[in-house]
Formats: sequence, C-alpha cells, structure tokens
Amino acid sequence: MEFLGEENLLVALGSAAFLLSALTQLTKKIGVLQRIPTDLQVLVLALLLGLGLLARAGLPPHWQDLVACLVFALLAAFIAIYGWQTFFALWQRFLPPQAGGAAEAEDD
Repeated sequence: MEFLGEENLLVALGSAAFLLSALTQLTKKIGVLQRIPTDLQVLVLALLLGLGLLARAGLPPHWQDLVACLVFALLAAFIAIYGWQTFFALWQRFLPPQAGGAAEAEDD
C-alpha cells in the first residue's frame, strides 16, 4: 500500500494541521466558540476531520480504522497547536541513540 509511505503520511499530517489551523482561525470568533478553549476546539475539529475522512473513504468502519483515525487526529491536532519543531523534538526523544564511529564499518 503505497499511500502509507512516510512521505505521504507527513504530507497528510501537514495538510490536516494546516486545515485545522485555518478552520480554527475562521471559526474562533463565532458565538459559542469564543467561550471554549482554543486547544479543545482544535481537538474536536481534528476528530471531526478524521471521522469525515474515514466516512469519505467509503470503507466499512472497523475498530482498527477508528483507532488509526483517532491517532491521526491527535497527531494533527498536536502539530496544529504546538508546531512541527515541538513534534520533531518529541519524536527524536524516542529514537534509539545513534552508534557512531568505525565499529559499524567492520568487514565480514
């Protein structure tokens, strides 16, 4: 499944984060939405966007799809709220440390 490549996933996350930011900016000054915290509005919009994309795909919903939708929505909301730099800093905290030097270049 080529769609699940890393590049396409980052493009989808970036597009969703941009769309969330734009929708939040457009709707934040509307009546009731002024009273709720912006982060909560972004999270709800992210969940609605994810469920809308899942419904638009036309696939029968399975529990795995709903979990993937939730994870995607949370990641997109995190990027929309805190930005890419914070996301990558958090991502790199969980990567294994890189072993360096000539030890890796051993010949067999």
